Amino acid sequence: MAHPQADKYPASHSGAPTPDYLIVGGGVAGCALTYALSVRGARVTLLERGRVGGAGASSVPVALLNPYRGRSARANDLDLAGLAAMRRLVSELETQNLDHGVHQSGVLRIASNTKQAKTWRKREGVRWFEPEEVTAVYHAPFGGFLVERGGWLEPHKFLRALLTATRGNGANVLEGCHVQEVGEYTSSQHYKEVKALWRGSSHLFRAKTLIFCMGAHPMFGSDLEVEGLEYVAGEVIGLKTDAQLPHALAGAIYGAQTKGHVLLGGNHRPAERTDESAPAQLQRAGSWFIPALKEAELASVWTGVRAKTADNMPVVKEVRKNVWFFGALAGRGFLCAAYLAEGLAEELAGVTST
Repeated sequence: MAHPQADKYPASHSGAPTPDYLIVGGGVAGCALTYALSVRGARVTLLERGRVGGAGASSVPVALLNPYRGRSARANDLDLAGLAAMRRLVSELETQNLDHGVHQSGVLRIASNTKQAKTWRKREGVRWFEPEEVTAVYHAPFGGFLVERGGWLEPHKFLRALLTATRGNGANVLEGCHVQEVGEYTSSQHYKEVKALWRGSSHLFRAKTLIFCMGAHPMFGSDLEVEGLEYVAGEVIGLKTDAQLPHALAGAIYGAQTKGHVLLGGNHRPAERTDESAPAQLQRAGSWFIPALKEAELASVWTGVRAKTADNMPVVKEVRKNVWFFGALAGRGFLCAAYLAEGLAEELAGVTST
């Protein structure tokens, strides 16, 4: 049962027990890890500088659940395990009647040429469609395949549902908590200490273990930095259209339909570079796959920055004793966060889910 004062005071308050884990960053990585730890009975506090789901890379308007990625459309073990873990998590949220925003519509990948179609026909775990079998709203002259167990989600809804479930497990989640400094505290026990501004006052938060889930935001102090991170920016545009998409679309361009709009993403560039032509480029590229989008009205543009590594693999590592970094999820955050959080929670807490 949740503490009756959960989210009413910081972890440093005299009425709150010192948590085992202090997590900084309430994006998909931080929320997934807070949930995974709390469901295992750990005392955990999550600090988020804004509103969960309201900023950062995890505020992207649409995210795919598609393990068949890249030009080869080959699914690796991590992404397949990620999809399975995400489906388990969605089932858990459904048992609590939470509006999780996940749509298990299947994901369609449309081949761009004959060579690609020949290769993709051999993929296991998907359903191949010849050109004439693809729903007419899509342009698929070379055919494509459907990831029937895949889908898409509305990140804000998903994170808010996960937040509700996490608080229900007893976790202390503080939104609008701006971390300023990180240090050490030693008395009879050794703790990590975080100074943060919350509700207009400065507070000290202590825990045995500190985990940074800050994505593209810088950490605090050179001894906490993670080497090899790259930062990329990208857009997601909303196009007003009457076109009806039965499946989410994946590939160089990805997207899905919600509330009379089609949301499209797919372009990436170095974070320091701006590109005012990006929305038009996305619409032009998307209209090859969905012709009805060519003349659609541009209704919204979201821009965000995310962290990645050169090999596009997530980072889960202890940067120094009892200080961890969990992030650089790049384009697979919502696909793999639940699985990675499960593994890290088991390693940290030393227990398995019952």
